[in-house]
Amino acid sequence: MRRVRENPTVTDLYLLAATGPLDHPKVTRAHWLEFIMAGASAVQVGTASFANPRAPLDVLEGIERFMEKEGLKSITEIIGIARR
Repeated sequence: MRRVRENPTVTDLYLLAATGPLDHPKVTRAHWLEFIMAGASAVQVGTASFANPRAPLDVLEGIERFMEKEGLKSITEIIGIARR
């Protein structure tokens, strides 16, 4: 997470964040949202789909629910918000 927060300040490249499977005890669906808030432009949901083929949709729907609750219209409104 720290590297995601630091890197946007030194590069113009888009960052892709990845974390462990959703069934890992230390990983929650909120991790993907935290990576976006830290500065990632996209998140990878790969390993989680082995255990749950619906994992990418679960993550997307969770982010959509958060955005609706907060009155946000675009994901770009929260990319890097934790650094501001």
